[in-house]
Amino acid sequence: MIIDNGKDYRSKDFAGGRSNFKVDISKGQTSAMLKELNVNVHFALPYNAQTKPVERDFLKIKELLSKHCVGYRGGNVVERPEKLAKEIKAGKIMQFEYFKKIFDDFILNVLNKKPSNGKNLNGICPDELFYNEYTEKITPSRDALKLFCMRTSRNFTIGRNGIQDRTLGIAYWADWMIARTGLKVYLRRDVQDYKEAWAFKADNDEFVGTVKAVKAVAALHADKVSKEEFKEALSIKKRNLKITKAYIKQAREISLEEQYENYKAAYASSNKDYKKNVKVSKIANTNMDKAIQKNKKMEAFGRQDLSVFLENKKPKEKLYLFETDKILEKERIEMEATRVKAL
Repeated sequence: MIIDNGKDYRSKDFAGGRSNFKVDISKGQTSAMLKELNVNVHFALPYNAQTKPVERDFLKIKELLSKHCVGYRGGNVVERPEKLAKEIKAGKIMQFEYFKKIFDDFILNVLNKKPSNGKNLNGICPDELFYNEYTEKITPSRDALKLFCMRTSRNFTIGRNGIQDRTLGIAYWADWMIARTGLKVYLRRDVQDYKEAWAFKADNDEFVGTVKAVKAVAALHADKVSKEEFKEALSIKKRNLKITKAYIKQAREISLEEQYENYKAAYASSNKDYKKNVKVSKIANTNMDKAIQKNKKMEAFGRQDLSVFLENKKPKEKLYLFETDKILEKERIEMEATRVKAL
């Protein structure tokens, strides 16, 4: 296949990207549709219309059809006809559905059946050349074609909660993921329905299983949800969350008294008499108990302890100038005591 260098043509899903104007599918560099169909891809040289045969067909369509249509604008500003402004003002521009019917019929019954004396056709029409080379029809199944038309995602790692596509706010899950945590996969999803996806291994493109969106934004309630609808729903969800946070931040502060009443009301329903099963044992032998008992006895006799005011009968100790005087005095007292005993 010879195709243009536009980003839509060399996209990863279709042609697998551009590499030196040719994709080598034998090395398994891409999981693109054309590689899976065993189609060799050649990209036309950039900014070189002569390398694209379809440009010649564009010229034929312009000369044989477009110039004769109401509302023809020309290939450039110089070619733009003067009557175009009047046609637009008068509302004569044809509806697209009407033009499409004429255009499709023109391709099938005029362009493909018009003989050409070029080096490729040599006096025959495109249809005749095609069917001279067309000897076998090779086509995939309808279900396979549906998969080819799905868009591939970036690589994801399967976690214990499945696959998380945080860009769109989608969580995908299937029962087979329980035993495949840590596996790197990519998804194929229908552009019109992102609720279901097909998972393939990231390293060898092997099919693993189908998954379904189980946790996402409110758009999941629809039967089919496109990528744009998921983005819009997620945007609304984030915007509402932002507004709610701003409202909570601006809300009035609760006073201490109101907080106390709230706590009191919350715990009132579970209030219990925790004291009813408590056995009370009194201690009556501490020093403080003894002091109290003594005070009661003193008050019963109608008096207080006045011992501090009694005269101290303890004799004062005599002082001696010399130690011998103390010894002589001691001997004298002893002799006096002996004499008293003898009497």
